[in-house]
Amino acid sequence: MNADHPATGAILLAGSQAFRQWLERDPENQRAYDAAEQLLGDARTAIKSDPALESFKAKSARSRKTVTSGLLGLTIVAGLFLYLDGPMRLQADVISGVAELPVIELDDGSTVHMNAECGIRNRSRLFQPGQAHSPAARRGLL
Repeated sequence: MNADHPATGAILLAGSQAFRQWLERDPENQRAYDAAEQLLGDARTAIKSDPALESFKAKSARSRKTVTSGLLGLTIVAGLFLYLDGPMRLQADVISGVAELPVIELDDGSTVHMNAECGIRNRSRLFQPGQAHSPAARRGLL
């Protein structure tokens, strides 16, 4: 609340008037207020008399901000991981780059022609995006 703003003074005045009316409405309200004032006064005295508490500075609650920024960072990292084909890169044995067209030889001697940006796992399973082609022999030639 801005103490220099004209409305602030009106709000404080209205609040203090309402508070005084509440105190006057019931004697029990005044007794409760007096007891709270005494407790606060006792607490202030106790804090001032204890050197360890006198220099204590309360930390502001930043847990919500910390959690929110942590979740935002995690979301950004996860988005980049998926955008950069992270799952394919973790599972593939062979990965072709953006402008690469690799030809790899499988364990059985056959070859696979891979298009750009694809991966093969266990030299048999193709991961998207991309394509892989394997030349086949004609039946009568073998």
